[in-house]
Amino acid sequence: MKRALALALILSTALALGAAGQTQQKKTAAEAYRDAVSEIQLRGRSLGQAELASLIETRLQAIIQKYPGTPEAARAHLELGRFASSTGATQSAIRHIEEFLRAKPQVDAGIYAQARYILGTSYSALERYDEAEATLKLITGPGVDRRLSTMASSELSRIPTLRML
Repeated sequence: MKRALALALILSTALALGAAGQTQQKKTAAEAYRDAVSEIQLRGRSLGQAELASLIETRLQAIIQKYPGTPEAARAHLELGRFASSTGATQSAIRHIEEFLRAKPQVDAGIYAQARYILGTSYSALERYDEAEATLKLITGPGVDRRLSTMASSELSRIPTLRML
């Protein structure tokens, strides 16, 4: 189930983000990103969880290392953060999502909201409640997808209780 969820997240984000670039390096980065996502999609269905994790990590880290500073490297950080979060690797999720947010790629506001939700819940999981609250508050209220805003509000309401434990 986690493997299917991780694959679905990676593929839906890849499609939502697109992969067009303007310079030759960015075109190459875009092609490499598309190839990585395609390979993960094709091979991921037949791999066990450990092999899938290795494939995702290897292919997306290669994008980050070979094409630093490109939108595709930022997207690779986002997908690695999502995957890490889905597998309970909270520190890794935080590191990758923070890198994605620092890069400020031109993506839909909903993608930023999703990234902030993952970041906020990851902070909360590590008992970094001040950071969790600050991050989750950014995605509550008008202008944010209602479902995501509701989930963030719910997580925010849990933090006072978690602080007392």
